[in-house]
Amino acid sequence: MSQMPSERIAWHRGDLSPLSEIFIPATDRGFEHGLGLFETMRGQNSKVPLWPWHHRRLVGSAAALGLVLDESRLPGPADFASLIRANGLEQASCRLRLVLTGGTADSAGETYVVATPLEPMNIEGLKLADDFWPVDNRDTLVRHKSLNYWARRLAHERAAASGADDALSQDQAGAIWESARSALFLVVSGKWFAPPANGPMLASVAAGAIERLLNEPGQPGLTRRIITPEILAGADEVILANAVRGPMSVSSWRDNRYDLAGPGFTSIRTLWRSEWF
Repeated sequence: MSQMPSERIAWHRGDLSPLSEIFIPATDRGFEHGLGLFETMRGQNSKVPLWPWHHRRLVGSAAALGLVLDESRLPGPADFASLIRANGLEQASCRLRLVLTGGTADSAGETYVVATPLEPMNIEGLKLADDFWPVDNRDTLVRHKSLNYWARRLAHERAAASGADDALSQDQAGAIWESARSALFLVVSGKWFAPPANGPMLASVAAGAIERLLNEPGQPGLTRRIITPEILAGADEVILANAVRGPMSVSSWRDNRYDLAGPGFTSIRTLWRSEWF
């Protein structure tokens, strides 16, 4: 098994180099206004199985937000494998973070990728904070994984301070959309539900992958509908999911208790592991 290097190695401009040697100009709009995008991915056995999904979201968000992106300068599977090996992580699960900075008005930004060990993960029995964090369905940024991620980070930190694992978002009309870090699914009487895909929430890689699994022959399918607090309270299972942790079961929200190892979660977790990790 490889040893981790004394200094973290990053991928940048097609090469591997110490992270400390990568410099972003102070004129980059990532510093000026938080312009830029990022993707957080899971690596396993030197591979990043969900990269095509991340790539599609990154390219789509760059186009929608007007960020210059040269796809030929993005890393690929071989680059990820080299990066993972350079950090001694080929025998372990790892987290990769790809950053695309905003650049300047005249030039494209920088793209770099960092790989770190994947910390132990709690995937069963998560507690949701009582209060929601607000989203506006007129806000374009809420649909993209931009470097301006402060609202989600604050929501997650406030949830943690209250003793919860995460918090859900809610718009002005009272609809619930996602958690600060994950997509939202409900299971009611064996049927799967998720918020409408065009709502004020991130275009989740995990949600897309799970929807594909649920819509395969022999699976229960997925219905998209508005989720209200009343519907949330009456669910049998509440499941969160992101690309790094996969499906996660929720045990409670306010005074409501959910089946944390129910048939829906057990099934989708098995499918996820078989297909991805």
